[in-house]
Amino acid sequence: MVTEEQKFNEDMGEFEGYRVKESKEMLLAFTQGKIHYHARALAALTEAYAAVQAVDPEEESRNMQRMLRSQDREMDSRFIKPSNFDA
Repeated sequence: MVTEEQKFNEDMGEFEGYRVKESKEMLLAFTQGKIHYHARALAALTEAYAAVQAVDPEEESRNMQRMLRSQDREMDSRFIKPSNFDA
């Protein structure tokens, strides 16, 4: 014959098993989501790191100097015209 205490202990054991199973499933889902998020962030940061690593400071400096000289020539051609000095 099963006593009330034995029935209570069985019910508590079943409840504890259910609680642990549900907690485990929730924690696994949460952890998997975090891993996915951080894996995507790491992939994006890896691409950014590689792009920054590929920058050649000296080449960029030369490009900037060429651009500035080109803009200076463009500005000169707009404001200094031979006809302005023909008076």
